[in-house]
Amino acid sequence: MVFNDSCTFDPKLKRELAILDTLIAIILVALCIVSLLAYNFYKEELNREILTYGRFGLIFVTSILEFVPNFLNPYLVLLVGFASGISLFLAVILTCLGSTIGSTLGYELGRKYGWRFVCPLFQEKTLGKILVFWDKHGKWFVAVSALTPLPYVPLVFGALGMKRKDFWIYGVLFRIASFLVVGLGLYLGFIH
Repeated sequence: MVFNDSCTFDPKLKRELAILDTLIAIILVALCIVSLLAYNFYKEELNREILTYGRFGLIFVTSILEFVPNFLNPYLVLLVGFASGISLFLAVILTCLGSTIGSTLGYELGRKYGWRFVCPLFQEKTLGKILVFWDKHGKWFVAVSALTPLPYVPLVFGALGMKRKDFWIYGVLFRIASFLVVGLGLYLGFIH
């Protein structure tokens, strides 16, 4: 990523985003606590949505969860889809399809518009360090986040200028592999 004149650090924007981040973090922690306390309710609600909208619902919910950064993991959608009576093979395929759609949409939007939001948040020196790290280790960071429950945020990967080919290899293909592993775990009875 090359610095240009439109890339200027804005301390006011960074302060405002820090306040917004704090508020969002408080809300997310509260939602996580509520989610843990009402886990069965959310599972039943997700189950009802999948039963109502079927296969399309499985693709849609997975796409949304991959596109919008959040704490709910699409693995839960796969598990609920299977528990709702969709065959395991079909649930894995539909979850992979939804993940690919949501990931690609997030990546492309990040690639097109994300730099405008990332650039003003950091001073040139700090941004330079981030980009050097990203150029050196970005592919493997994406692969690890795609394979594990760590945050997988295609919007950021696109904003940081990851090559499309690398995103497809280290992001999408690794993410599909993770769904296949979860599906295999369900099939073999390791996951209940």
